[in-house]
Amino acid sequence: EGVLLAGPERWIPRAAAVRLRRYAEGGGRVASFGADTLRRGVTLARGRLLRPTQPVGTDPFGTRLRPLRRLKRPAGLVPLKDDPKLGLLEGVGDVVGGFEVLEESVPGESSKLAFAAGIGQDLGEDAPLDPETGAPRAPLPALAGSRLGKGVVIRVGLPGWAARLPRDPAVQQITRNVADILRRVRPRPRSPLR
Repeated sequence: EGVLLAGPERWIPRAAAVRLRRYAEGGGRVASFGADTLRRGVTLARGRLLRPTQPVGTDPFGTRLRPLRRLKRPAGLVPLKDDPKLGLLEGVGDVVGGFEVLEESVPGESSKLAFAAGIGQDLGEDAPLDPETGAPRAPLPALAGSRLGKGVVIRVGLPGWAARLPRDPAVQQITRNVADILRRVRPRPRSPLR
């Protein structure tokens, strides 16, 4: 029903990247967890990975990825955009945990952002600045769900996500919601894992 990349997939053969994008555009559902994912190419020849490339600024879905941002203090993710039809925040409050490291992103031109959660504006000296104006810039998503063609692409750009999974009920619920979306099942609230 869907493709789940459960951790950072640093390298991907070009042919696999093209197939993954076509899969999503044709109605497939893809979710990736982890920063620095799908940004480097590699050649696959006779079962060996050869000629890895340097990272590029976009993933195979056209999403532009920002460099990792480290905050001086943990901050919660707040919804920046929410399409209730997608259900990514089903069973979760308005703020998700306190994260210190995040990889923010900007959806590609062919994507339509359906859900986004990022660090809010009230960060004081941690507030990101627009490089051109020097003014605080609008928040960017570190957790995003986009419609690409007929499909859905979900990106969790939070390196600390897996470490929080055993103890954070909101992270558990969102992870289950992602799995439901990939399976084409409407997300529903669940009890925390113990």
